[in-house]
Amino acid sequence: LPELEVQNFFKFFNNKKYSEAENIVNSLFKKYPKNKFCWRMILLIYRKKNDTSKIISAHKKIIELDPEDYENYNDFAVILQKNGEIERAEENFKIALKLNKNFKIAHANLANLMSETNRLNEAESMFREILVKNIDIPDVYNNFGLLLNKLEKEKEAKENYQKALKINPNSPEAYNNLANI
Repeated sequence: LPELEVQNFFKFFNNKKYSEAENIVNSLFKKYPKNKFCWRMILLIYRKKNDTSKIISAHKKIIELDPEDYENYNDFAVILQKNGEIERAEENFKIALKLNKNFKIAHANLANLMSETNRLNEAESMFREILVKNIDIPDVYNNFGLLLNKLEKEKEAKENYQKALKINPNSPEAYNNLANI
């Protein structure tokens, strides 16, 4: 892709001039309709517009262009989950993990999905599997703490909230959850 056009896209996007940024990416599509990076750029616009149907279509196109893009499967699953398409979300999280078994974010997202759908024992196992990998994402510890609290394992929940705070001392969620034990 032409570097100047990409730079202009991000200049407009970062200055919240989304229409101008979209015009640039649409002109790039005319020349490079199968360029995955173009699709990633338009995804940024669709997310700002909160246009779920276009976001889903763009993720599908990226899958078509690059079926090995595990990050896209994870991102697609997050959108599907927010859209209430739980089975499809779970399927896409699992594809992401099949493509990259060490993808910690997908592990965490799948564990959260399991927790949210009341598959608490599965979620607990998934969180434990993630945390063996020395993850440094405070939300994972915080969410695991929430799950442990649901399972009435308050001591272990407290330990996970404290680990979240050790990573990010400014986490209001972890402080609130710790205070509520």
